[in-house]
Amino acid sequence: MIGSGARVPALYSAAKYLFARGRLAPAIQRYWPVFAVICVMSCDSSNATPARWPDWRLAATSSGTSEILRDDGTCTSCLALQPRPLIDHRTGPGLVDESQFVTVDSSGRVWAGNSAGHKVYAPDGDYVATVGRTGDGPMEFRAGGPLFTDATGRVHIIDQISFRETIVGADFRLVETRQLPVGPVYDLAPVGEGQRVLVNAAFLDADQIGKPLHILDSGRVVASFGAPNDTAFLASTGLLRRRVAVAPSGYFVVAKQYEYELELYSVAGARLLRIVRPNVWPSPPGGEPKALAVDDELWGFVQDVVVDTLDRAWVLSWEPRKEWRNNVSVREAPDGQKIVMPRDQAIPWRRSRVEVIDLRSGRLIAEQTYDVMLWGFFGPSEMYGYQYVGEGEPQLARFHLPLTAR
Repeated sequence: MIGSGARVPALYSAAKYLFARGRLAPAIQRYWPVFAVICVMSCDSSNATPARWPDWRLAATSSGTSEILRDDGTCTSCLALQPRPLIDHRTGPGLVDESQFVTVDSSGRVWAGNSAGHKVYAPDGDYVATVGRTGDGPMEFRAGGPLFTDATGRVHIIDQISFRETIVGADFRLVETRQLPVGPVYDLAPVGEGQRVLVNAAFLDADQIGKPLHILDSGRVVASFGAPNDTAFLASTGLLRRRVAVAPSGYFVVAKQYEYELELYSVAGARLLRIVRPNVWPSPPGGEPKALAVDDELWGFVQDVVVDTLDRAWVLSWEPRKEWRNNVSVREAPDGQKIVMPRDQAIPWRRSRVEVIDLRSGRLIAEQTYDVMLWGFFGPSEMYGYQYVGEGEPQLARFHLPLTAR
C-alpha cells in the first residue's frame, strides 16, 4: 500500500504507459488488502446524495469504523420465496435458454437474452416473440450482455463482442444503436430515464485503466471513477468486476464481485462510504476465477444487488456449501495440473444467500440461504432463477421475496 498520495500519480502514469504498450500482465496481486474494519468513510463527502445523509449513523464515523450489526434482531426466516408463474417452454421457438441477462419491461414481460436473440415472455409465462438474431447488423448480436428497461419502457441491450448498445421499443422495433467504447461491460443500471447509464466495465482505454465504474451518456463516457485513491494498482478482469445499482434517491451502490464489499458513491463519483464483511468466503487466487486445483478453496461471489426506497441494500450472493468437496472428482489437465471437477452436475457446489442491509445504520436486517440457485433481482423482493427437469432442460422460475415480520 502506498502511504503518500504524492506517489500515486507517478505509479498510475507508469501503469498507463505499460497498458498502452501491451505490457500489462493480465493477472496481478490484489490491489486492495482485506480489511479488518467493516466500514470506512471516504474523506470527500461534499457530493453526498442520499436523503438525510447527515442522519445516517454510518456517515458519522468519518474518523473511525462501524460494524455491520448482526444481532438478535437479524431475522433468518423473514425472506420466504413465493413462486410466481413459471416459464416452462421445452420445445419450439420459446424454448427457455439459460441466460444470466434477464429483465422485466414496463408491460411486465420477461426478456431473457443471448446472441441468438432475446426471448420475450408474457407475465403469465407464455412465449411472445424473439427479438434479434445472430449477426453484425441492426438488431443482431454476437454475444449476450447486460440489459435493462428504462423509465420510458425501452429495453437497452449490450453486445459484449461488437460493443454496441441496442435500444428496442415496447413494440419490439429498433429505436437506436449506439457504439460503445471497446471493452467488456459486466453490469449496468439506468440513471434517470436511461439516457445516462452507470456501467461496470473494463474499457480498453489508457485514460480509464483501473477505473471499474463509468457513466455513459448516449453511449459516450462522461465520467470514470471507482479506483482507490491511496493504493498503487494495476487492472485485471476479476478485480474490476462489480455489481451496480442506482438507489431511488440517486446515489450509487456498488458491490465487488469476489469480495464482500459495498461502496456508496455520489452522482459525481465521490465515494461516500465503504462497508466490508471480511472473511465471508475465500477469494479466487489473484482475484481471477480459474479452474480449481486440488488445494484450492472454493470461492463465493456477489451475484446481484438492488436498493429499495428505504435505503436498504438487497444483496444476492453465491456462497460455497460446506460439503462441496463431497461432490468432486479430480482430472489431470494436459499440462499435468490436477483439476477439480463436479462429480454430479446436478448437485451445485454453492447455495444462494440473500441479505438485507440497512445502509443508514449498518444493521443486517435479514438473511436467508436457499438451495434454489437464484440468479438475480428484477427489483427489491422480486427474483429469478433456473430449475431443471427431464434431461436438464431449464425452466425460468420467478419468485416474490417479501421481507416479512418474524
